[in-house]
Amino acid sequence: MTNTVVGPGPGDAAVLRIKGHDRGLVTSLDCNARYCYLDPKLGAELAVAEATRNVSCAGGTPLAITNCLNFRNPEKPAGYFQLCNAIAGIGDACRALDVVVVSGNVSLYNEGAENAIFPTPTIGCVGTIPDVSRHATMCWKDGDTVLLLSGGEPTIGGSEYLNLIHGLTAGAPPALDLTAERHVQTVVRDLIATGLIDTSHDVSLGGLAVALAEMAIVSECGIVLDRYLSESRVDTLWFGERSATIVISVDRNSLGAVEKRIAQSGIASRKLGTTGGSSIAFSSGDELPLDVATAIWANALVPDLAKETTHG
Repeated sequence: MTNTVVGPGPGDAAVLRIKGHDRGLVTSLDCNARYCYLDPKLGAELAVAEATRNVSCAGGTPLAITNCLNFRNPEKPAGYFQLCNAIAGIGDACRALDVVVVSGNVSLYNEGAENAIFPTPTIGCVGTIPDVSRHATMCWKDGDTVLLLSGGEPTIGGSEYLNLIHGLTAGAPPALDLTAERHVQTVVRDLIATGLIDTSHDVSLGGLAVALAEMAIVSECGIVLDRYLSESRVDTLWFGERSATIVISVDRNSLGAVEKRIAQSGIASRKLGTTGGSSIAFSSGDELPLDVATAIWANALVPDLAKETTHG
């Protein structure tokens, strides 16, 4: 029935053409178990938000989700609390984002004598795209202007940074305004459908620094940020995770029209910088060479090889 237009890697979601037609399907799969451990209801809402956001970042309109609810023993108070609140969160997010739950399954009693898995309500989302030639990936082009469309504030609560650097799963996950989430997604889909942009990537796991690095790596093109963005905490700025936030890149011929549409939408936005060069230049004297970033990314599952590639 379908064939692949965008496969794993270059985009936030897969794009599949329906043979014999211009239209297609867009699919994604998401969940952050740390968020759900810290706040089962909010964590489940964030999983639905991210799954739909990834579909939107590719140019698709989210229509439906399925779920796989992976939890501990629901006959114990903690397991019952996690499962009930996660289900409530999925329902609330789906109603707010206008998607339906068409199927799902459960995997329960995932625990041993001493510990249990984090609650993990995995969300699969499917949407439609009217013309598969009008889709977006993470790949930018040399000379593009990079913009941040934001509806959520960054936080290190429950973040990859807090876990990886400090060994902690603590704090509050990113706040979620479902109205802002829906609004940001709608604007980005419109920009893609009208051909004004073809580059879009959400800011989620790892924060803004990781999102920009991912885009630079798959694009094989660096970025120079205009200035060191002033925030009270540098770790929150670069590695804080958030909801309703998307990075886009725009070529110079479309920039005026894109900025006009964003202004009309009322969405908060800021210019981050310009693509080009062979590094991710966060500020003067603070640059990550693109070949080093690429080696670490490509060999992430083989840590020793990543070290050899980057250090000699």
